[in-house]
Amino acid sequence: MKQLVTARIAAAAALVASVAAVAPTASLAQTTVTANWVQTSTQGPSPRVGPAMAYDLVDRKTVLFGGGGTSDTLGDTWQYDGTAWTQVPVSGPLGRTLASMVYDSTRGVAVLFGGYNNGIRSDTWEWNGSAWNQRLTAHMPPARLWTAMTYDSARHIAVLFGGAPGSGLLNDTWQYDGNDWTQVTTAHSPPARRGHGLAFDSARERVVLFGGQDPTGVNLNHTWEFDGTDWSQVTTAHSPSARLWHSMA
Repeated sequence: MKQLVTARIAAAAALVASVAAVAPTASLAQTTVTANWVQTSTQGPSPRVGPAMAYDLVDRKTVLFGGGGTSDTLGDTWQYDGTAWTQVPVSGPLGRTLASMVYDSTRGVAVLFGGYNNGIRSDTWEWNGSAWNQRLTAHMPPARLWTAMTYDSARHIAVLFGGAPGSGLLNDTWQYDGNDWTQVTTAHSPPARRGHGLAFDSARERVVLFGGQDPTGVNLNHTWEFDGTDWSQVTTAHSPSARLWHSMA
């Protein structure tokens, strides 16, 4: 399993490098918004793939943890304030790659789950702006990587869907309220997948899922929504092309 994940991390790094080499008008740069990306010249974290990131609304800083480095798995914590990156010298979770992290705006903490380092992880950690704390819950999702999480600010709960447990893929839905994890049984569900994107639409109070890769290795371009009770597939006139390992916010 370690060799498989290492190979996939290397492939992901090569993919990132190839995308960076093409113009902004490449096929995946599909958007109807007129905007520009600006690269900052600030020094920051070392090169890596598969780190976990979330935006801390209280400190007004982006938080980054871990990832796969050029020769090892990283467990460092960084903050970005829009001007500069700063490494935070704290102890915390075991270094890992392909974990998922989301910011709980109700409790003012970033929640990290899962990932990989010498095995697939199932531990839950919280970052309060100055320290990491492990949360030992009565229940938890099975260990996984390549999962996706988002924070439902209407119901004050983190939502997790799918991912890779090591053999096969998952299509389970879990919620975390800061005290315990609860699996949600739904009448409908997106098919099992990994590497998908998940974000919360606060205007419509819906969790939105897009893309990912199915168990046969086919990249997907499905859109699904979760209302806190059930999933429903959304058919749209236009859609991004099929993909995985993308980001949504």
